[in-house]
Parts: sequence; structure tokens; C-alpha cells
Amino acid sequence: MVLRLVWSAYNQALLSRPILTKSLTSGFMYASGDILCQAGLSFQKKEEHFVVDWKRAAVMGFFGTFISGPMYHYWFAYLNTLPIRMLEIRKHRQRFKILRAYSVLKKYNIKVGQFVLPEAIPYSDRIVKTSKIILDQLVFSTVYTGAFFMGVGILNGIAGVDSGEHVAPREVPHPALASIPEASSIPTQTVVTTKRNPETIALLYSLHSMKTDQNKEIVERVMQELEAQPEPVHLDTLIKDAWEHTKNVYWQTYIADCIVWPPLQLVNFTFVPLRFQVLYVNLCNLFWNAFLSFMANDNKDDKDVNK
Repeated sequence: MVLRLVWSAYNQALLSRPILTKSLTSGFMYASGDILCQAGLSFQKKEEHFVVDWKRAAVMGFFGTFISGPMYHYWFAYLNTLPIRMLEIRKHRQRFKILRAYSVLKKYNIKVGQFVLPEAIPYSDRIVKTSKIILDQLVFSTVYTGAFFMGVGILNGIAGVDSGEHVAPREVPHPALASIPEASSIPTQTVVTTKRNPETIALLYSLHSMKTDQNKEIVERVMQELEAQPEPVHLDTLIKDAWEHTKNVYWQTYIADCIVWPPLQLVNFTFVPLRFQVLYVNLCNLFWNAFLSFMANDNKDDKDVNK
């Protein structure tokens, strides 16, 4: 009874708010697939206590909700119009052949009476399904696989999943330096909280060499704080790292995609109504997303397993 009510409510949501419903479903399944991947790795490493990396799961959920869900919705809607588009192309080709033949006959003064262009015969269901699967693999999967690794790689970097916490640099001098007159030479635009800023470090060492014990204590405390803070993440670095990782894992992931998804999509296009096709893909994605999550975090997981 409860399952029937839930299913009825889900159906109603698909009809009233299809994109939102499919996006939230995708986000949930992507996060669940990532947690499944984490659990598998924890079991592989024989950990006594499994702790979920919620940041990593949140990144997958974010990508599934705001990117995968809408992409699935519009892509399957387009594929549903493929038979009509194929029939239109067939009509144009047939009309072109007939008119070309007519022009040849007219060239040799062969009279042709009035005629009606015959109706084009729609393609068979087998050809339509095959065309959908080929398009899905050659167009959608090629683009989506690259977009997934680039998107998740950048989001992981921003969220601090792989490279530590993302710290927004301060644009004012450290408050502890306010009591040192010589520190006023630091421009307010200088990023004092970045330990890799050479000008700031040079100035701190200069202040540290002064004879005032109070100055030395303040500067030492600031330098300790600088050493304790992680390196800020820059977008260009994130894009570069994501691109390098994408190049490393793209083809093996795409080959696996070409093996796994054609049979699943054949079932999808044969038996599943259009409004449930994204739901079907999301259910299949539970285990596929676990694989994608492993590939997206391949370097990090390899290091953890080999420890």
C-alpha cells in the first residue's frame, strides 16, 4: 500500500514537474552510487569501521542533480522524436530521387503525366532502436563521459575532496601584524595568508630579524598559522588537473560504457515508456555510478588501497 502511494506520487511528480523530478532522482542515485563505491573500497581495504566521505558523495549528488538529470531529460526527449525525424529525411531523399528522375526524362523529351509523390514508408522498429543506441553511444556517451570527469574533477577540487580544503585568500594583512609599525608596508591587496607569497614571506623574515621580542613572537605566530593553512585552490589548476585525469581514464571508461549500456538501452527503448526512461537509466546507474565514482577518484583511491 505504501509503495503504491509512493509510486503514484512519483508518477504525478513526473507529469507535473518532469525536469525537477528526474534531476532529484539522478542526484540521489549518483550520491548512492558513490557511497556504494566507498563501501566497496572500504571492504577491499578490510577497514573495521566504514566512514562515508559525505563531501565526495555530495559532489556526485550535485553533478547528478544539476547536470546529469537535465541532460538525460532532454536527450531522451530528443531520441523519442527520432522516428519522425528519420521519416522526414526519408521523404526528402525519396522526393529528391523522383524529381531527379523526372528532370532526366524531361531532358530527353519523354512526356510524363501528372503524378502524386508516394508516401514514404517509415523505418522498421528494429532500425529505429538500433539508430537510437548508435546515437546514444556515439553522441551522448562521448560527450557525457568527458563532461563527467571534467565536472566532478573540478567540483572535487573546489570541495577539497582530493587536494585539501579550498581556502579563499584574505585580501587584508594579518591582524597580528597591526601592532608592528614596519608591517604597514604590506599592501592591503597582498595575500598574507598564502604561505607561498614570496614578498610576504620576505617581509615576515625581515620583521622577525628585528630586536623587539614582541615583534618576533607575533611574526612567529603568524608564520605558524601560514604553515598550518593549505594552499588555496586556483580554478586554472583545477581545470588542468581535471583534464589530465580525464585523458587518463576516458577511453577505458568509454569502452566499458560501449559494452554495458547498449543492451540496457535496448531494453529501455523497447519496453519503458518515455516518462520512465530516465528513472530506468538512474536505476541502472546505481552500479554504473559506483564505477564512475571509482574512476573519477582513481588516483586517490589507488593511493589509499596501496598504503
